[in-house]
Amino acid sequence: MAPLAMGEEIYKCIDSNGNPRFSQHPCDGHAETVTIETPNALETQPVDEAVTSTLTHNRHLRELDAAIRDKGYELDVLAKERDRELAELESRRSDAGRYLVMSVTDYKLDEEIQAAQNRYRREIARVQAEQDRLIAERQRLAAEGAR
Repeated sequence: MAPLAMGEEIYKCIDSNGNPRFSQHPCDGHAETVTIETPNALETQPVDEAVTSTLTHNRHLRELDAAIRDKGYELDVLAKERDRELAELESRRSDAGRYLVMSVTDYKLDEEIQAAQNRYRREIARVQAEQDRLIAERQRLAAEGAR
């Protein structure tokens, strides 16, 4: 017989030997309709606060781990972008030097290189600070869970 849903009706029949038989379909002859009340397992089990707290704590640790990984990935991407942009600027400066167009062009490229270095330095420092904050929060949370 398939599992019954809460509040599902079944049929109670009495066989030729007088024994009750239950079915999801009416029997030949006289069948009594019976409603089966199955309790909801979640309603009958008391909520264990310690288990709930542990599950919430572990979920928060996993979320922090994911955020820390994301910040590490973001740092890698920024470093690659910085290296690519600076290599391109250095290449342009090298090309300008070959053609003896050093004065204004060289000065402008130096400014662009310095600006790019400063921009990436600030952005990398910001992301690194955020990752450090997440790591400290994760360490604090892990230490609380160990108690």
